[in-house]
Amino acid sequence: MIMAAYNAAPFLEQSLGSLLDQTYTDFEILCVDDGSTDDTVSTIEHVASTRPNGDKIRLLRTDHVGAGIARNIALQQAQGEYISFLDADDFVDKQLLEKAVYKADTVQADIVIWDLWFYDHNTQIDQYPPVGTLTFSNFDDGDGVFTYTKNPDYIFNSFQNWIWNKLFRRSFLIEHEITFPDFARTQDLQFTCLALVEAQRIAVIYERLSHYRINRGSSNMDTNDQHPLNFLDAFIALKAELMQRGMYKIVQRSYVNWALQSALANMFLQRRYSTFREVFNALKEHGFDQMDITGHATQKYIQCDIWLTEYHMILEQSPEDVLMYFTQNLRTNEARGITEINRLDRVLKQREDQIRQLSDTLETQRNDIATLSTSLRNITLSAEYRLGKKILLLPRLIKDLLTCHR
Repeated sequence: MIMAAYNAAPFLEQSLGSLLDQTYTDFEILCVDDGSTDDTVSTIEHVASTRPNGDKIRLLRTDHVGAGIARNIALQQAQGEYISFLDADDFVDKQLLEKAVYKADTVQADIVIWDLWFYDHNTQIDQYPPVGTLTFSNFDDGDGVFTYTKNPDYIFNSFQNWIWNKLFRRSFLIEHEITFPDFARTQDLQFTCLALVEAQRIAVIYERLSHYRINRGSSNMDTNDQHPLNFLDAFIALKAELMQRGMYKIVQRSYVNWALQSALANMFLQRRYSTFREVFNALKEHGFDQMDITGHATQKYIQCDIWLTEYHMILEQSPEDVLMYFTQNLRTNEARGITEINRLDRVLKQREDQIRQLSDTLETQRNDIATLSTSLRNITLSAEYRLGKKILLLPRLIKDLLTCHR
């Protein structure tokens, strides 16, 4: 397990604890402190020295080089058969490694992918990711393993470029020279996408085994505006690497759709108007061309009508108009969400009423059974019952004797 940690002290007890509590025990944890200025190092050392299995933790230290390079340092030190990653503020199910390693061993997979929860930092409640976040059904139809060639038009946008819901065979990563590029954000795009197209055997687990923390204010999803164009640099670099490996033409449609979807998401997730406009202008002036979207922006090629609509809006309208569209759309979706919540609340109340009625019925039946049991016990203890048994004893003996002499 590899964890790059930068100023993550408040979360390390939970994240490292979830690894030390694993039911699978044959692993090590490579913790790379990425030049933290808080209590990250002392917290890691405390967990390692006080928690059961803490000796599995190996602390590596570096200057602040970024998560990608920090992970590369750990990859060079790793010795296990498999590699998996955990962000320092996330945590995992205690059976994660047991299930992932078993799956990889059983089907000899290069990559194993599992489902996940979004863990809201504010409410401390797991919630389902948006529908379509992961789409295993585009590839897994019960055969057990697959490669990207099974459905190359959807390989990238079916599995996301997350590294922390995947297990990789280490020898596979070494053979195909898969490492992290030096970006402040979106470091995992190239790593994961190259792994997905190079893997000869990919398997999935239909269980939510990772908890990805959201809404904490300093996660990658919450800090888009600090490096607003990193995603664009990452997609351009990925395209160049795919072309160099001779794979781009095969996965071009998936790349274009994933790039467009990600570009729109990154633009709308900006928290400041200045960075929103910066992303807007970059996409309009050169980004769409560099990501190969411009020549393929047709209804037949793009897999979602909303992406195509928003693409044309960026080309034809001002950033203010597009931002107003997004705001109005957000309000409309919020209203629909409230309506759906109210509907589900009514359904929940109906189900609660049904459960209450069934509970009442069950309690009545239990009382009836108790009454009948008491009556039966009273009957078996009565003088009449005992006398009847004695009267019937002689006929039974005669019947048994006659049966034996036949």
